[in-house]
Amino acid sequence: MSETARAGSPSGGRIAGATWLSGTPLVVNAISLLANLVIIPGLGQDGWGAWSTAVGLSGATTFLTGIGLRPLFIRALARAAGPAERERLVGAQLALRLMFAVGAGAIAILIGLLLGYSATIMTCVAIAATGIIPAVVWTTFSDVLNAEEAFRASALATLVSGLVLTGATVVVVLAGLGPVGVAGAYFIGPLLTALQLGVAMRRRGLPVRPHWDRAEMRRLVREARLTAAGDGIGVVVTRLRDVYIPALVTPPVYGLYVTGQLLVSRLNIVGDALITAYAPGLARDHEVLRTGRPSWASATVMRLLMLSGIILAVGSLAVAAWFTGLIYREADEAAARHAALVVMAITSLSLPLVTLQMGWRQLLIAVDEHDLAARCAGTAALVGGAATFGLTLLDGVRGAAFGVVVASVAAAALTGRAAWRVLGQAAAVPALGAGTAALLAGLAVAALAVRLGIGVGGAMATVLAPVLTIALVIALGGVQRAELRELATRLRRRRAG
Repeated sequence: MSETARAGSPSGGRIAGATWLSGTPLVVNAISLLANLVIIPGLGQDGWGAWSTAVGLSGATTFLTGIGLRPLFIRALARAAGPAERERLVGAQLALRLMFAVGAGAIAILIGLLLGYSATIMTCVAIAATGIIPAVVWTTFSDVLNAEEAFRASALATLVSGLVLTGATVVVVLAGLGPVGVAGAYFIGPLLTALQLGVAMRRRGLPVRPHWDRAEMRRLVREARLTAAGDGIGVVVTRLRDVYIPALVTPPVYGLYVTGQLLVSRLNIVGDALITAYAPGLARDHEVLRTGRPSWASATVMRLLMLSGIILAVGSLAVAAWFTGLIYREADEAAARHAALVVMAITSLSLPLVTLQMGWRQLLIAVDEHDLAARCAGTAALVGGAATFGLTLLDGVRGAAFGVVVASVAAAALTGRAAWRVLGQAAAVPALGAGTAALLAGLAVAALAVRLGIGVGGAMATVLAPVLTIALVIALGGVQRAELRELATRLRRRRAG
């Protein structure tokens, strides 16, 4: 591509980094799922319920510790002029997020007390709330290492900690220590990760101490306020969805919806890993991107995001029957298995659009248009939430699943349009090879849909994933005209020759 500015480092190292960042959590998640075969029966219904309640409560406030801050922090680190500026950025970020961590933990404990939870649950909440502090430390350290493109060190630390945490949890359950013991085992994970990443930072000469610079902390809050608001709207909409869908379709049926999304929701980690790997390069390429020309990093990551989203959608459909059959194995669970299968097939449509939206959002952040990206995210969350509520009323869990697709279309359309207006061809998806792959994937998806037994209507619905992706890219002007002209020129030369 003649228009592509080859700024930034080669793509190979970033692809390897994305592989590390996505592969290690997938391994830990797979092992954790197997460990649950011991943990859940070992705790019993009451113990598992107490632990789940405590984790849900602390998790509901954890998002407050970094909302809006992390993407801007990575961007600032990638542009840091030298060690002094890097130390200032890390110190202020760490201090601010530690302050938020204490507040988030206190809020979780206060809510638990107001709800009158038992002593066992409150003990678990207190331990989990304390664990927010090392969690903030390790995520901040991880952001620094990722900005330095030390992806392997970050991924290995989380892998080791995840394996140790899982093993410790199984041991305390077998020892009969109950939910409080499990809470203690879970505290080991973030603490061990923080220690490992702290050592990795020290070895690289990177700063690890917080600095209570009030002026810098206030500046960070001001800069991140709209990003935090947009992300916060998304969190609130998600929490509300988890409340109203069970009320509309009954909790047992809602369980089928959750089962259908188990794998699909986890596959988004691939897009997150690609964004994390390429975010530093995009931030350093901001001057090139502002001219309307794609950089080497932007062109590569957008192509990878588009293709990975399509591959993940097809892969999710390919294993849908096996996955839902593994969970609902009994003969009298055929209806439940089919309902979860349909939810999984429908929500798989969102994967190509979600990955593209991630890329466009990161491009806007890279050129300091984070406020615009936040407005798009907030608006899309509201549109998706309203659509999900209405579709759930009309068609139960199947409607709720289509609501996920509507939300992804809204997010991709709004964010993509904003990126195209601001960046022009710099927001384009190199779509010649990707578009061909999408069309072939559409045929494969339709065939898989029929094979999964969700009917001709389901096949027509599932083929919309790549078609919507291509239509969206073309509608936003995403096909790079220079590529088309170059291809036409080569064809004319071949004919002439």
